[in-house]
Amino acid sequence: MVGGVLLSLSIATLIYQRVAPSQQFKHAQQHWNTHKPDRYRLMVKYQTLSDLPGCEQAVEVQQEAIARVLQDTCQNQLNLVPPMTVSDIFVRFYPQATEQTCGPNGCQCDGVIRVHATYDHQLGYPRQIESRLERDWFNPLHWQLNHPCTSIGFIGERIEVVSLESLP
Repeated sequence: MVGGVLLSLSIATLIYQRVAPSQQFKHAQQHWNTHKPDRYRLMVKYQTLSDLPGCEQAVEVQQEAIARVLQDTCQNQLNLVPPMTVSDIFVRFYPQATEQTCGPNGCQCDGVIRVHATYDHQLGYPRQIESRLERDWFNPLHWQLNHPCTSIGFIGERIEVVSLESLP
């Protein structure tokens, strides 16, 4: 009886851990869409989850379009990250945050891409958001590996909003 209860609690916890981040992402995006300022200055740090150095961007945004680029060290990097608005950041992470997205070698080999984020309580924008591979040890397909895995790499990414300032 106790074992069954513990198993049920474990399963409920796993389901919550999978559903909660997706719901938080959607809620934060909706919150941003209803509370975003018409004009703002945004500074972000972008980094791949690898040994490559990160970069910074500072932009002025008007009606969710880049009005002016103040700083952009990302164009000097191999990853060529275009300047982004907050809405662009949400779009960039939307598929991985809201659907089960497998790594480039498939879920059996890599696991799934998960998004981890913290959000601003007042406006809803992601203060920090990152994508990374996580094994799904409870998925029976993970243990039924009948084919060799390829070695296509996956490089997660992290975006940190250093500052967001509303402009008149």
